[in-house]
Amino acid sequence: ESGQRLLVLLNDLLDLAKLEAGRMEFRMAPLDLASIVRNVAGEFGPLFETRRQAVKLMLPEAAAMRGDAERLAQVVRNLLSNAGKFSPAGAEIGVSLEMAELASAPAWQLSVEDAGPGIPEAELATIFEKFVQSSLTATGAGGTGLGLAICYEIVNHHCGMITAANRPAGGARFTVLLPATPAVSGPPEMPGV
Repeated sequence: ESGQRLLVLLNDLLDLAKLEAGRMEFRMAPLDLASIVRNVAGEFGPLFETRRQAVKLMLPEAAAMRGDAERLAQVVRNLLSNAGKFSPAGAEIGVSLEMAELASAPAWQLSVEDAGPGIPEAELATIFEKFVQSSLTATGAGGTGLGLAICYEIVNHHCGMITAANRPAGGARFTVLLPATPAVSGPPEMPGV
């Protein structure tokens, strides 16, 4: 277990270093975000069963967009891992995907809700920084404080945004907004050239 934890920490540090240095390779291609979420939730099924936790998926049939499927799956894994880690046994974890807007353009909004202690209001602004963990969860749940920083960088590279908020009924909600249409990079083409 110690070796596995060390390997996860090392991989997280390497990923974060590559992301910050602009050296992470992204393989942008058309993808179905709903399928990615379903597949990752399936990966966590046995773990959630042992904790008597249930995942409630509210997903459309398909959610077409352009992005790096592997990196977006990494974001979903980090968010689901945290939700399971911070929710008590027998809790329900909610995962939804729906259309929204980002900068007045169509976007996919992915929300992951847990039943944990939530995040102190003063810490909401810093929760995506490296090595930061909520003071309410830092002592018991483990982790390195790198997962959300990696999520932030990956989502940012996809021209999206990620936020955290507390749910009125308790627990936290992480929301990811990703453009539903490919982002245009570089200068626009000049007509007649």
